[in-house]
Amino acid sequence: MPLIFKHHTEKNLVCVWHITESLSWLALQTSDEISKDLPTHPKKLAEQLAAKILIQQSAQLLGIAYSGIEKDSFGKPRLMHHHQRYSISISHSYPFVACQISEDPFAGIDIEQVKNKILRVAHRVFNEDELQAIQNNAQVATIFWCAKEALIKTYGKKDLFLKDEITIDGFNNHLSGITLGYIQKKEFEQKHKLQYLVKEDFVLVFTDNHV
Repeated sequence: MPLIFKHHTEKNLVCVWHITESLSWLALQTSDEISKDLPTHPKKLAEQLAAKILIQQSAQLLGIAYSGIEKDSFGKPRLMHHHQRYSISISHSYPFVACQISEDPFAGIDIEQVKNKILRVAHRVFNEDELQAIQNNAQVATIFWCAKEALIKTYGKKDLFLKDEITIDGFNNHLSGITLGYIQKKEFEQKHKLQYLVKEDFVLVFTDNHV
C-alpha cells in the first residue's frame, strides 16, 4: 500500500494512498462487511475499498479500536462507536485516496487532480474575488475548489452553494500553506483553517483548526 503522504499532529491525522493494488487484493484487506451498494465500475469500486482500508489503518495507527464506518442521518461518514470523540472525512480521485481522522468535530478533506475543465465552470462556483485570485490558473482554481469541497464535508449536509455560501481567502504561495474558509448561511456561520498542498499529481486540502 503506497502511502505517499502523512500529516500527523496531536489532534489530526491525514493520509494519502496511491492505489496500485488489484480489486481482489483490496476486497480481501477490508474488515468491513462488503456493501451491496458499492459501485460496479472498477475504478470507483477501487476507490471505495481503498478508502475503507485507509481509514481502518489510520485508526489503528492512532490506537483506535476499529469497528467500521457508518453514516449519520445526512450521509456523512463517521467511525462506529467513536464519533463522539473523532470525526472523519474521505476523498478520492483515482488513483488517489485521502482520509482524515480528527479530534476536531469538523473534519473535512478533498483531493483532486489538476484539470483545465475546472476553469470552464469557474464562474458558477467562485465569487468575483476568488475569480480574480485564480486568474485563469487551473492549479490555483483546484486549490479553491478543494477548499470549498472540504468545507462542504465539515458542514455535513447537502444544502450549501459553492459560489454564494462558501468563501475562501486568497493566498500567495501556490504550492503549500494555510488559508481560511467561511461558511455563511442564514443563521449559520463557521470559519475554518485549511491547509493546502500541491504535489505533482494532485492537490490536497484539509481542515486543521489546531494549527
